[in-house]
Amino acid sequence: MTWDRVERLLGSSNLARLAQKRVGVVGLGSGGGFVAQTLAMSGVGKFVLIDDDTLEVGNVVRHVADLRDVGRPKAEVVADLIHQRNPNAEIRVLQGKIESQMDALDGLDLLVCAVDGENAKYIINQACLERNLTAVYAGVYERGEGGDVVVIHPYDGPCYACWAAELRD
Repeated sequence: MTWDRVERLLGSSNLARLAQKRVGVVGLGSGGGFVAQTLAMSGVGKFVLIDDDTLEVGNVVRHVADLRDVGRPKAEVVADLIHQRNPNAEIRVLQGKIESQMDALDGLDLLVCAVDGENAKYIINQACLERNLTAVYAGVYERGEGGDVVVIHPYDGPCYACWAAELRD
């Protein structure tokens, strides 16, 4: 596997930095799966993938996986897709809810929060504050009528809960 084209775009020192970055992705559905795969294609070399769901037929039309993966845990499917693009990627796969495995956030450089439920986002927000961990939160509004993406840098602006409350107002 050659990274020549990515290296020309980003530069060798930046590609080397990305290879050492550890990114967590919580929620590996339609959004999180694409983000994780794209990060791997951009040179990120270390991942923690967390999801409690399995791929269903109804997911396939909007997911990075396909019908061959139906019935498999989404975190395992996305890990396989990352390894197809970057066989050297280090991936820790965790199946289950993030609430029961918060220690997986320790040592991350960035967290991508791609879960559906607001309650889970608030729990993740608190864990990120405790770890001073930068997180990217993404969501699609009901019926796909819009959405939002926000990067939260702990203690440098609002936390996710504060931002979400302001958004609703």
